[in-house]
This record gives sequence, C-alpha cells and structure tokens, in this order.
Amino acid sequence: MNFKVVDNKNMTNAIYIHMKENNSDLLVMVNTRHSFLENILFESAVDKMTLHIDVPFLAMQNMRRDY
Repeated sequence: MNFKVVDNKNMTNAIYIHMKENNSDLLVMVNTRHSFLENILFESAVDKMTLHIDVPFLAMQNMRRDY
C-alpha cells in the first residue's frame, strides 16, 4: 500500500493533480452519510469531484447494514 502526503489545502485539487501526475484510469471514493446540518454547511468531496473529473468515477455508499 502506498501513501502520499500533499501540501494542498484544497482536497479536490490535490486529488485531481495526483491523478494527472500518475495517469490514473479510475477514481473510487466512499461517500459517507452526514447529518442535516453538515449537508447544509459543507459541500461533499464526492459532489465536487464529479464536476471536474474526466476518468471513470465509482462512488460507493457507506451505509450501515442491519442484519
């Protein structure tokens, strides 16, 4: 597993730059549920990425399963 630290305050731009530098063919992100207040105050990173991406994008839902 590889980890990379990027000095960029904007997460969306950091992901986009990393993808361009490494010729990524696919982006996968996990979309987590937020409270009503969080939805009003903060824009989702998944929502931001969908506007600027030019490769296939898989957004997975992080939902709790009740068995």
